[in-house]
Amino acid sequence: MPSETIYDLHTDEATGALYLGTDIGVFSFNGTNFRKIDFENQLSNSATDIFVDAKNRLWCRNFSNQIFVQDSITKKLNLVPFHKEIPNQNLISKISFHQNLLWILYGDAFFVADTEKMKIIYKYKTNEKSIYFNSIYTYKKNIFVFYSKKEDNSTKKFVIMATLKNNKIDIKNIKTNNNLYENLRFAFLEKENITTTVSKYLNPSTTLLELKFQEDTVEIEEKYSIVWKNKNNENITINSLFSYQKDYYWACSNDGLWILKPSDSQKKYPLLTLEAEQILPQLRVSDLCQDYQGHYWVATLDNGLYCIPSLSVYQYQNKSNYKMLYATQNRLFASTPSGRISEIDPINGEEKSFLTHLKNIQPPFIFYNPTDKTVHTGYQILDTNFNIFSENTNIYYRAIIFDKDKNYYGASNNNIVNFSLKKINKSTLLEEKKIIDEIRVKSLLLEKKALSNKRRLWVAALRAVFVYENLDSAHILKREILSCEGKSINATRLVQDSLTGRIWVGTTQQGVFVFENTRCVAQIGTSEKLKEEVIRQMEVAGEWLYVLAGTSLWRVHLRDYRVEKVALPEQIGIPYLNSFAVQNGYLWVCSPLGIIYFRLSEEGNILSSQTIKPKINIVSATISDAPLSYFRYATTSDTSNEIAAKEKYGVKNTFPYEKNNLFILLDPIFFISNNFKIYYRLWRNTDLIQQGEIGRSSPSLSFAALDYGVYEVEILMQDLDNQSFSDEIHFYFQIEKPFWWQNWFLSLSLFLLLLIVFGIVRLVQEQTQKRELLKQQIIESQMQALRSQMNPHFLYNVLGSLQGLIYSNKINEASDYISHFSTHLRYSLHFSNQIEISIKEEIESIQTYLSLERLRFGEDFFFKIKVNSDLDTSLFLPSMIVQPFVENAVKHGLLHKKAEKLLLIYFTFKNKNLLIEIQDNGIGREASQKINAKRYQKRESFALKAIDSRIELLNKKRKNPISLKIEDLKSPDGVALGTRVQLIIPLDK
Repeated sequence: MPSETIYDLHTDEATGALYLGTDIGVFSFNGTNFRKIDFENQLSNSATDIFVDAKNRLWCRNFSNQIFVQDSITKKLNLVPFHKEIPNQNLISKISFHQNLLWILYGDAFFVADTEKMKIIYKYKTNEKSIYFNSIYTYKKNIFVFYSKKEDNSTKKFVIMATLKNNKIDIKNIKTNNNLYENLRFAFLEKENITTTVSKYLNPSTTLLELKFQEDTVEIEEKYSIVWKNKNNENITINSLFSYQKDYYWACSNDGLWILKPSDSQKKYPLLTLEAEQILPQLRVSDLCQDYQGHYWVATLDNGLYCIPSLSVYQYQNKSNYKMLYATQNRLFASTPSGRISEIDPINGEEKSFLTHLKNIQPPFIFYNPTDKTVHTGYQILDTNFNIFSENTNIYYRAIIFDKDKNYYGASNNNIVNFSLKKINKSTLLEEKKIIDEIRVKSLLLEKKALSNKRRLWVAALRAVFVYENLDSAHILKREILSCEGKSINATRLVQDSLTGRIWVGTTQQGVFVFENTRCVAQIGTSEKLKEEVIRQMEVAGEWLYVLAGTSLWRVHLRDYRVEKVALPEQIGIPYLNSFAVQNGYLWVCSPLGIIYFRLSEEGNILSSQTIKPKINIVSATISDAPLSYFRYATTSDTSNEIAAKEKYGVKNTFPYEKNNLFILLDPIFFISNNFKIYYRLWRNTDLIQQGEIGRSSPSLSFAALDYGVYEVEILMQDLDNQSFSDEIHFYFQIEKPFWWQNWFLSLSLFLLLLIVFGIVRLVQEQTQKRELLKQQIIESQMQALRSQMNPHFLYNVLGSLQGLIYSNKINEASDYISHFSTHLRYSLHFSNQIEISIKEEIESIQTYLSLERLRFGEDFFFKIKVNSDLDTSLFLPSMIVQPFVENAVKHGLLHKKAEKLLLIYFTFKNKNLLIEIQDNGIGREASQKINAKRYQKRESFALKAIDSRIELLNKKRKNPISLKIEDLKSPDGVALGTRVQLIIPLDK
């Protein structure tokens, strides 16, 4: 407990939370934890007059004339904006919420505030210090304000009526049909279920008054007189009065809590008297409230908070160790293992007891026959005063039944007898006759109003159920029921209900079988734990069959066969049941705690433990610190609500992709017991991606880094005692796609991609065009090189040389010459269409050409082609790139030399490069240029320009360029010795 001093209690009907106003602040209580609600700018921490308005805002006041309202976001209690308009000369006596307005009672005045605009809209002041406003009540559209006024050394009570019309408040004095009592304690009922009763007051003398409000009058009627048990009422100060059920009242006083209920002695007459029984004596009780589960909470100024489970739970005060209960013919009996039998009178709290001579033997049954006015125990027959009516120590009956003709049927271990009671000489004799031999009989039933109009005796025996007919004849007909739908029956109890006429058969670990005219129509309890136990007792009450299976109590509906476990209030702490009885609207149970009885509703529910939906609330729900709205509804079958919620909250709760961390803090409201579970399910689009149970110690739910999509979170709470469920809480929210998945970005990306593709295609086209142009230029250069080889001078010289050989009758030499010339032409034409040729082909072409030139020059022309041994001649080089340099060496260097003509050609491979050297011992470039200038009239060499252009074209498409170096060879004294050409071509080996 946060504090032992509690001024005020309030239960929020919407959330189920319990609020406490204490001397150290305001607390909320969910049944497990107390949570403090912080003040802002408070002058004192004491709090009272707690209530929750229609917008779920928490209001309260302290004893420093400050009024607070809870902020919906920070959850703190903030001072109302109009607090400065309330003077400090007197103390606020009451704040209350009526007709969406806040009424503030303050000494000789009262104020009315608009809680939406947060301002005072009306002030009423009497300017009489003797007046003190202290109570307020709402009836229809009128507000009745009560005040006290001192007149002639006495205090009188008065009423004024405030009517709200067109945002204006009209004040009118109200007449009463009787003077209000001088010392009347104003105590309004929080809840009143009687339509004719509007409000009640306690007169400290002995009277409960009823006030009936009319349009402009208040009628006062003395309703009940009060009997205060064991107390002098003059010393009792009543603080407040409450009523939660008809004709039962709670009175909070300076000397404990009092329960005012109709006097038992006047149940047969009109209720005029209320008996006041005291609870929590010597404690100053300040307030009382009832939570949504039906428990009562009592606030005291001395010793904190108390809980009373229910008004409808009673304990029978007796020290006897009762183990069995028997309800028969509106009478209730109990027995102990020692053989003591008692009749209990719960109305007057009396009992009659009798100790049988058979000690330490518990009677197997007790029932009362109103015809003979006898009590039967199985081995004794007693009269109503527990005198022995008849006794037979030789027979121990397991079951006895009787008919309207005073015929009794008793079952012992081995047979069934028929007996009657006869009086002879003031003594009662028991005459019995054995009629049936049967072993291990458990129960007997004499069928009433049998469908066949024949009397039937049902017998529950070992592993079978038997039916006997023609009981009055000498030939009793036995009909054996071996099974029900092929199942053998191990029966323990037999009951017939008067509502449907069916026979109900309790069994051992088979549940309950139902028969109509010896025909099995149902087997009940096979899906519940009912089938796992031995059925020890069965009783019919109203529309229910109550069944004690093992140590648990169940009930079966007589018409639709639904099975429910009878949920006894857990807070009482009943470990198990020994027996039970249902009688006169009460359920009696016998347990290790003694005999406890509960008042039943008209539907047969225990008033203290009716099945109520548990409540669970949302403290906070955020997506990456952004608030998240939610929607609550009871069932998933309400499709329209679900669709509306998705449309409303799904659109409202839309978050960007980077806000994707979900956190939900829960507040389960469950008093007394902690036997509950919380479940959740998380959906993305239409897929269930996660489900599970939320821990009770820290009830919260969190998900990190959620992907984009539409989400739904379902939260549900289950009461494990009553198997009931809370309203479902649903969160609908949407996380947007990341920008790279959104339409605008996809459209832009597609546009840029198309633009890039277009640029690449355009670039490829341009590169292709350039390559084709370059290829065409290279081919053209090759053709130019070919044309340079095929110049008219060369052809003329070749043909002239050929003609000389023919004239000289050198037929063989002419034939060889023609063969070399044709080979040379073939090479030239073939290579002109090739981009690249092998080194070997290049060498062969050069060799063919030089062979032709040697025939033309004669014996003084020598050439040599040398190929390095590590050179792979299969490697490729640009076609016809070497031969033009060879032709230039012959044409310009060696042609005009008079002496020996020598041409050397080297092919070597070095550092992945092909090194080609062409060296001649001709006249040199300088002398050749002078000769050509005279002969061709300053025309430049066509072949050299073509080869330079071709190398330039080739280098444009090569990663590593071709390099060319031409060197003039001279002697030390400057005489030309020839020319050397170095051609370096990078190769991929």
